[in-house]
Amino acid sequence: MKFFALLILAGICFLPVFSQTTEKYYSIDYSYTFSGMKSQDETEKINEEAMKLKNVVTSRVIFKSPEHKYAQLKLTVRAVNSTEEKNVSTPPAGPRELKRMLISLGYEPHELKQVLKEE
Repeated sequence: MKFFALLILAGICFLPVFSQTTEKYYSIDYSYTFSGMKSQDETEKINEEAMKLKNVVTSRVIFKSPEHKYAQLKLTVRAVNSTEEKNVSTPPAGPRELKRMLISLGYEPHELKQVLKEE
């Protein structure tokens, strides 16, 4: 009888510990090639606008010189696992938002590459 009581007590105490779920985070690395950048001074403006987008963790612009036709915007966007309810209400920034941002700043977006990573 004591054994069953201890077993039930142990189950009640340890079950919540084992049933806790850890949130899995996913990050998406975007690399957007665009044209229309004229000087290195424009990189801060682009980075500031990119950081205003939802769930953007890092933003970096690669611009070599005006002679090069293209520049590159590299972003990392973090999102909770898509099966979680709270993520449905706040989707992360995606390709459409990035394209709109670049167009609104006066640049012409060309090629997008994205990589999904689990953290």
